Amino acid sequence: MQKRLLHFALALAMLAGGTAGTAGAQTLTPAAALARVLAAPTQNPDWYATAVLSQISMKQMDDLVAGIDSQLGTFQKVTGDGKGGDYVAIYSGGTLPCWIALDADGKIAGIFFKPPQPTMTSLNDALAKFAGLHGTLSYLVLQNGKVRAAVGQQTALAVGSTFKLAVLTALDREIRSGKRHWSDVVLLRDGWRSMPSGVMQAWPAGTPVTLATLAAEMISISDNTATDTLIHTLGRAAIEPYAGANVPLLTTRAMFALKTKNGGALRAAWRAGDATARRALIARLEAAPLDENALALAPADADIEWHFTNRRLCALMAGVRDLPLFTINPGLANASDWKHVAFKGGSDSGVISMTTWLTAKNGTQFCVSATLDDRTADVDEKGFSMAYAAVIQRLRDEAQAH
Repeated sequence: MQKRLLHFALALAMLAGGTAGTAGAQTLTPAAALARVLAAPTQNPDWYATAVLSQISMKQMDDLVAGIDSQLGTFQKVTGDGKGGDYVAIYSGGTLPCWIALDADGKIAGIFFKPPQPTMTSLNDALAKFAGLHGTLSYLVLQNGKVRAAVGQQTALAVGSTFKLAVLTALDREIRSGKRHWSDVVLLRDGWRSMPSGVMQAWPAGTPVTLATLAAEMISISDNTATDTLIHTLGRAAIEPYAGANVPLLTTRAMFALKTKNGGALRAAWRAGDATARRALIARLEAAPLDENALALAPADADIEWHFTNRRLCALMAGVRDLPLFTINPGLANASDWKHVAFKGGSDSGVISMTTWLTAKNGTQFCVSATLDDRTADVDEKGFSMAYAAVIQRLRDEAQAH
């Protein structure tokens, strides 16, 4: 379950409008259009498609570009082959992964910035960016299976949608055993419908969907209805061996029901109940109508969540990292910097968590797993994601140097 769609990254900005094209009145390449935006102290509305201008003002874009400059220094150039619209902007003090699309008239139809990546002189320098974040922090950095750095790696914290790695692991094991196949078809059910993030909550009951599609949606856009469909299809008995202390395993639908504004009695029953009582409560919650107007509770109720250690998350990721579905969403890593990236993140009120498996072009294997829980204030997603991106950047630089 995620408070926001963490589709492709926790971004500083994402604008979309119009349809990208390669013909017509284009006079600039996408890379040149991106460079013009990042180099300009003042944005020109003539550079942007109408749909983009309806979503953000030029003053906001000016402030955004100035904020990037304040973190990374002087803009120098845009690099990259533009595959899929992805580029990297080079600054005097770091880099900025970007995405851009132009419409048929050469105007910006979409622009997307991942967190800035200041130049790091050491891994400790990068990890120091986590310092000062409010809340309880844990992280683990593995290199070829050995610990490079760790804080609270065995402390189970609330991780939001990152728990879906356990569901994927159970599915992968059943497919490897021959019990199931990626091409197996499941029919969506109303009783398995959840709330966003995702898109499948809007799909009609009875829609046939393959296990491969459900898994790809669950991981790449953290689709909650896809997740619950897999949980019901596999059965909790198949998933809970990989779920640590999260037994009985909550579906996202049951989690939403527990966290409704008027659900105090339900939460009290959950906290007081043993495993048998909790299973009965889950069954009751899943059978009840879904309250789409339910309000999530304050971070103080983050104890009703999915809790995992960074060590377990890296272990789960190690088992599924080679699945092709991970190529859809690389998270905060720039996929072109690596031979392969496998990412899953999650967030909730007062919770943010990310786990990334990185295979360097020289064969070095890394796992970076970090979690921040803040039960007294809204979690600092921007600060967390910038620190996490800095760690990935430093590991990339180390791997490229050897």
